Amino acid sequence: MTQDSGFNGQWEGVLTELNGTADPIRFTLMSDGVTLTGTNEAGGSTINIYDGKVWGNVCAFHFDFGNYTVNCDGTLSGDSIRLGVDFEGMKFLVMLNRSAPAPSAAVPDPG
Repeated sequence: MTQDSGFNGQWEGVLTELNGTADPIRFTLMSDGVTLTGTNEAGGSTINIYDGKVWGNVCAFHFDFGNYTVNCDGTLSGDSIRLGVDFEGMKFLVMLNRSAPAPSAAVPDPG
């Protein structure tokens, strides 16, 4: 059974680049104890996150964007995550809001 840390679900926000371009970003996160897994959807691509960890209301994870590793750390507060994003030394702050609960396990069709 999965232990929900509160991070489970779909999260949406906007990452504003240094040139002012606003890029929608979505994460689907699932925790099991101290392990955090999931995906990042941005720019038409879905990318797996890795090395995800949870400590109470704090999380950290990474994902690859092209040839670069993006490092993220977040703090959960209710239905929001304050996410710090470090992309090759450029630091961004993204406020994520829960857009949907965690997807439940698929139930096999008896038919």
